[in-house]
Amino acid sequence: MKLLKDLLADSYSGDYTKVNSVICKYLKKLGANIIKQNNNIIGIFGKPEFLICVHSDTVKPSGKWDTDPLKLKIKDGKAYGLGTCDNKGNIYCVLKAIESAKPKNLMVVFTADEEIAAFGAQKFVSSKYIKGIKHAIVCEPTELKFVNKHKSYSSYTLTAYSKPGHSSDLSKDNCIVTLSKAAIFLNKKGLNVGVIEGGTQENVIPAKCELKVSYRSYGKSFTFPKSVEVVQNHFHECFVNKEGIPFIKEAYHEVSFWTEAALFQKAGISTLVFGAGSIKQAHSTNEYIELSQIDKGIKKLEQVLKHVN
Repeated sequence: MKLLKDLLADSYSGDYTKVNSVICKYLKKLGANIIKQNNNIIGIFGKPEFLICVHSDTVKPSGKWDTDPLKLKIKDGKAYGLGTCDNKGNIYCVLKAIESAKPKNLMVVFTADEEIAAFGAQKFVSSKYIKGIKHAIVCEPTELKFVNKHKSYSSYTLTAYSKPGHSSDLSKDNCIVTLSKAAIFLNKKGLNVGVIEGGTQENVIPAKCELKVSYRSYGKSFTFPKSVEVVQNHFHECFVNKEGIPFIKEAYHEVSFWTEAALFQKAGISTLVFGAGSIKQAHSTNEYIELSQIDKGIKKLEQVLKHVN
């Protein structure tokens, strides 16, 4: 598992130097033509019509870990470490499957900044490199299921204001209370309440408060309370591929999380999502991936790659 150990190098801070060095070294060993596109790494074998995409960044470590998040720990059939599930374990699967299957015609791209706003994938799909690509798999932790459907993702900042004053005057409007009520309402409507912040100290009526939320849907818009100011931060379209990929005959599924597949599908590339690991472990304290998922993931990718030879 040395490759997975090396892949756990920090890529949450925006510094991709170490992880991209590991990826490039392995791609060179496999005989790929390597292209660097900002922080994206593209590997090309032959004249590809098929592409595999897997993002190389992670979120920051959350909570108090039992071990160093950037050091691999194997225990009880599980590999622990930051991004082992999302998405370094799938980088490992992809590279090992390529090594075993030795595809003659394949493009693989390791995209940056997926956890921020998919900036790397957006740059890639708008570039010349997708010319000729007909089918793609985007790797994410789907528990080895092939996915052809997920909702869009939107994020918003809600802002409320109130007139600052002494906290003894409880008759005045309080912007934190306004957004706290909005947060409860939005949570009941199915939105995720991520951040609420405002005020300066406990004995002052606050002047301003902000609430950050996210919303997922299949094209439905959402009406926010009129008492607040609303700005949309990000919007990523939903992903639906009814036709799938002809040579992948397995049942297709839906996931609850957004992926870069939406960008590839919109660019005219028939795309599915697939990968080892469970989204339940992604972004969590003591994140892990089951070793059996890695082994099965490599084998399934090998089977797919047989169709692109």
